Amino acid sequence: MYLKSGSWVLLFLALPTIAIMNIENYRIVDGSNNQYLVSRTTVEYLPIKKENSSSGVYSGGNAWKKPISEKQYQLIQKLFESAANEKSQLRKKRSMGTYLLQSGPMGDRKSVIIDGSSTRAQGLVKILKDLK
Repeated sequence: MYLKSGSWVLLFLALPTIAIMNIENYRIVDGSNNQYLVSRTTVEYLPIKKENSSSGVYSGGNAWKKPISEKQYQLIQKLFESAANEKSQLRKKRSMGTYLLQSGPMGDRKSVIIDGSSTRAQGLVKILKDLK
């Protein structure tokens, strides 16, 4: 198959966009509503503030952002997929103590709600906390 010279330019310009769209980002919200945002190179922790917690007393601590290696990203990705596919732990509604797992770019995220007793979801959050 041959392309006209103008088509090569169009193909060249489209490739970086395709690569960016395939980057998987993750958002994990634990049972206390603390958030972990995971990209290929960083993990960011956004804790719930006590004035926003259901008790009005609990605070998730201080926010942080850390770089991660490709190996760490792949481990997080594997644990995320394992937790998200644990069908016996899926829930239809978000309630206190459940985990919200989201993947994909903003505006086009896939979401699942996992029971707080899920050892896979708890293991994922433990790995993320240990990065601090």
